[in-house]
Amino acid sequence: MNIASSKESDLLKIFTKQKSIAVMEDGTIKIIRGITGVRDGRVTFTIPKDAAGEKISHIDIMPDLMTASAGDDGYIVTIGGIHEGNFLTYFKERDDTRYITNFNMIPVYGIKKKNACILGIVTGMATDVKTVTGVRNGVYYTYPRFCLEGDEAHEDITVEYVSLHDAGYSEMAAYYRNYQLARGACVLLKERVKGNPALKKAVEAVEIRIRHAWKPGPCTELHQTPQKQPPLKVACDFDKVSDIIGEFKRQGLGKAEICLVGWNTGGHAGRFPQLFPVEEKLGGETKLRKVISEAKEAGYNIVCFTNNTCAFECADSWNPDHIVKNKDGSYKTGQKDCGGLKYYLCPKPAYEDYVAADLPKVAELGFTGVHYIDIITAVPAVKCYNEKHPVNRKETVDMYNKMGLLSRKLFGGFQSEGPYDFMSGCIDSIVYVTIKGSERLGSKPVFDETIPFWQLVYHGIIMSNPDSSTVNYTLKGAAERLKLLETGGRPLMYYYSKFGEKMNWMGDTDLTYENEEDLVKGVAAVKRAYDEYKDLVYLQYEFMEKHEKTADGVFRTTYSDGTTVKVDYNTGDFEINKPASMTLK
Repeated sequence: MNIASSKESDLLKIFTKQKSIAVMEDGTIKIIRGITGVRDGRVTFTIPKDAAGEKISHIDIMPDLMTASAGDDGYIVTIGGIHEGNFLTYFKERDDTRYITNFNMIPVYGIKKKNACILGIVTGMATDVKTVTGVRNGVYYTYPRFCLEGDEAHEDITVEYVSLHDAGYSEMAAYYRNYQLARGACVLLKERVKGNPALKKAVEAVEIRIRHAWKPGPCTELHQTPQKQPPLKVACDFDKVSDIIGEFKRQGLGKAEICLVGWNTGGHAGRFPQLFPVEEKLGGETKLRKVISEAKEAGYNIVCFTNNTCAFECADSWNPDHIVKNKDGSYKTGQKDCGGLKYYLCPKPAYEDYVAADLPKVAELGFTGVHYIDIITAVPAVKCYNEKHPVNRKETVDMYNKMGLLSRKLFGGFQSEGPYDFMSGCIDSIVYVTIKGSERLGSKPVFDETIPFWQLVYHGIIMSNPDSSTVNYTLKGAAERLKLLETGGRPLMYYYSKFGEKMNWMGDTDLTYENEEDLVKGVAAVKRAYDEYKDLVYLQYEFMEKHEKTADGVFRTTYSDGTTVKVDYNTGDFEINKPASMTLK
């Protein structure tokens, strides 16, 4: 049935069998009644926030329309997080299994089957949703799970459904993209570069990250102090950065955006949220300002890496009152990092006490380009139960967006690490859509193929590198190069990307500068990436309209201007057909 052209009475009939099941914290189950209606040609299902109540672990909304039988034609589209990616599940015979995503990078899910293609868009409590996809007794299903975790809903829970006839995942993505643009959630990249030379230069440039210094990671000294810290390893001081910039010019690197990582006191992840003073072992503020000036004189953007989600006890600014508290009153902590045990900084004091004060000081150093704030789009938004600054996930997102907008104002642009689209209105680039996404299929038996759904939505709006594996792709194999081409990526090259034993999620192949020969070789790898990219820069302003599998291991991507990119993972070959009938091989 075509939802968009159906009568309202017919639309409501489609979802009469919809179930809304609340699982309480004590494990009991109850049915919650929702309200079905029609909005702009979309069927809506709403559970008013007051109807949800308290002490609910999660709510599942399960319409029968989002099911299929084993043997049917079609598939389910599931959108996971940065460690999962975007997947298709075909309706083939298989044992009972299911998978629950770690909060969705985009709050949608969909199903394509014979004579139907339905896209579900979560429009209320979108920061709190996961997707459940599975098969039981030969029946496939997919539905959203709203994770309340015993708290009251902070807004109405709402899912909107639209029928796209016999379309597929490319059309689902296009619909959501148009939905985002129509409601003003984001603005086209080609519009944002107007009057913004720093952003325009970033679009046309290859990104090069240089990690200067770090303490051992993961660190064995969990509770460091300013007086008791492991020694800092200096890999690339500011004098070396000057050499790299000079070699960029000598080899004719046309456009670049350099991002300095670990320039701050204590090096990378050493003393966050403290940034200043500039690390003296690298050359201090005087040498840093010199490097910034040299980069700009060469015509390059130069920006830096800051972090406002992590806090370490060794920071001069350490304040336990700023840390996220769990519901039981304990502090929220994460992995062992270079600065010791990582504590999560609540986004409210992070913005008010650090970002608002520190970012103007960072900008005053002379940085210009797409400024980087670590992590905030790579992980689900946090809740904080600290009685001094409680926030729900939506309030966290509001604070994150303030950080992004301030970055744009001060530097010309903003980027972060991952694909969560709750910042789509203020972000210009992301470091990667997935982390080791190609490795996820084998561990998740309900998923059959990965798809670039995120790029189908946001290409032409947000620049991206597709996966952690494509970092330094010119030093790697054909597969990494093809993945970048298939997904319209902006190349990312990284000096000293290896973070330590079992932490090299960007690969073991690295750019380094240990001697003159190493310098020349590394810059040549960067130059190769730029030379390939500059012929395709125009595509950054185009939508990715269609992605399709034409044979096993062969994929074709079609852009809104008519350009097609075909990649063959079997042979390592690719073919680019431009609108003017020019073919590159």
